[in-house]
Amino acid sequence: VLWVMLDRRVAAACRLSDMARGETAAAVRDLKSIGVRCVMLTGDARDTAEAVGAAVGVTDVRAALKPQEKLTEIAAEIEKVEKEGGGAVGMVGDGVNDSPALAAADVSIAMGVQGTALAAQAAGVVLMSNDLRRLADAVHFARRVRRTLVASVAVAQAGVEAMAARSSRPAPPRSNDPTCSRASRSRTPRRSCRARHDSTRLPSRRRSR
Repeated sequence: VLWVMLDRRVAAACRLSDMARGETAAAVRDLKSIGVRCVMLTGDARDTAEAVGAAVGVTDVRAALKPQEKLTEIAAEIEKVEKEGGGAVGMVGDGVNDSPALAAADVSIAMGVQGTALAAQAAGVVLMSNDLRRLADAVHFARRVRRTLVASVAVAQAGVEAMAARSSRPAPPRSNDPTCSRASRSRTPRRSCRARHDSTRLPSRRRSR
C-alpha cells in the first residue's frame, strides 16, 4: 500500500500489486496441453504469489523463497522425477535470485530481453523474446527432434546388423572345372553348366549303318 501525504495529512492510499503478462496464461495453458506440469517459485509474499498464480492458471505456488530455497525446491523436483521413472525438470528465470536454481535444473531457460546477465550465463537456453508462449513451441520442437534422432539411430543400427549378417554367410564352393569357370565368367546360368557336366558323362550312342 502506498500512502500519499499532503500537508502532513493522508490524502490518498494506493494499493500496488504485480500484474501478470497478458500471454502468461496462454503459455501455461499450452504447456499443460503437452503434459508439462507448471510450478511457481517466487520470493514474493504468499498472498501476492497466490493471486498471480490464480490469474495465470498455476495451482502449485511456492512463495517467500530465498535463492537457496529455490535451489532446494529444484533439487527435490529432480529427485521426485527420477523416482517416478524419468523425465526432466526445467527452470525459467530472469533474475539474480534465479541463478542457482537455473544452474541446477536439467533444462534452464533465461529471459534474454529483460533478464539479468547472470541469469543468462547460468542458463542453457536464452529466449530472445519475453513471450512465454515460445516455451511450448520449444518443447514441442525438441520432442520432434528427439523422435527423429531415435528413428535415425534405429534405422542405422538395423542396417549395420543386416550387413554383419550378410558378411557372416559362408561363400559358395568354387568348382575346378574350366568349363564351369568359363561359364561363370561369361555369366552362363549354373543350370547350363550342370547340363554340360551331365552330357560329358553319358556314353555316346551312334546308330550302326
